[in-house]
Amino acid sequence: GLKYWRTYCSDLYRAHRTARIVLGLEMDRHDDRCEEDNLSEVDLIVDARLRELAKGAREGFDKSLTYDEATAARLDRAQNDQSKSEMQMPILESIDDAWDRVQSWIDSLIEEAIADYYTSQSLRELGSAEECN
Repeated sequence: GLKYWRTYCSDLYRAHRTARIVLGLEMDRHDDRCEEDNLSEVDLIVDARLRELAKGAREGFDKSLTYDEATAARLDRAQNDQSKSEMQMPILESIDDAWDRVQSWIDSLIEEAIADYYTSQSLRELGSAEECN
């Protein structure tokens, strides 16, 4: 099988589930949360910067709705439902905001790869030096 240096996913449950399916791991169907204990078989690193673009008022509504239609539908639902979750308008993220977030993750990934490379090089050099003694 394939060997992965590391595997990453967003902090959303569906991302965990997809990653586990791709990695061939089993998941308890009765567990509706993704806890660290469930991820112990693989180095699956969770990072919120890997979330999809936040669509604001359109979150959870049909994609065919315009932003104004989704806002009106959300406000209408909030008036009828009176639930606090419906009364808060989700954040609308611009493409630039999303790119900045993902670029930050890419930068940290590169830093981790470089650090791992130099750490493994140092360990190899240390091992070679010990063999010579």
